[in-house]
Amino acid sequence: MLVRSIASCTGSPVNLTEKAYASAYSLTSRAAFGMKTKEHEAFVSLAQEGIEMASGFDLADVYPSVKLLQVMSRTRWRLTKLHREVDMILENIINKHKLDKTVNCSTRQDDLVDVLLKYQEGGQELPLTIDNIKAVILDVFSAGSETSATTVVWAMTEMLRDTREAS
Repeated sequence: MLVRSIASCTGSPVNLTEKAYASAYSLTSRAAFGMKTKEHEAFVSLAQEGIEMASGFDLADVYPSVKLLQVMSRTRWRLTKLHREVDMILENIINKHKLDKTVNCSTRQDDLVDVLLKYQEGGQELPLTIDNIKAVILDVFSAGSETSATTVVWAMTEMLRDTREAS
């Protein structure tokens, strides 16, 4: 990343890139899932791994007709494993939200999962399946977190690079 570390007030280095990404992932996670649990943390780490895999280079993508390259790269196997883990975590989160709504009517604010479940129960003209809800959550999470954090890191890099205009 462009911003490796800057010195804090105490003189110890702070990884600004790591802090920006952690903050963006935490904010998006809270908006999408509500309260923070171990499942949310596992989901965040898997989402980060998926984004890293998607942004990397794979020779098998350049030559998709050569099956030997796909077998050698093992990317498909890693993506399938990652997909299963993310799917299981999202399924558990959705089931917990359903259970929370049926067991007790809490006074907490609705999050994205609750809103999508209400839409699903509403019997709209365009019905949502559980897979649709998982896809929306994953899209919102990956697009909202990565883009926001990258923008913050870029802005901070530009401010650190050209300090003359800041004064």
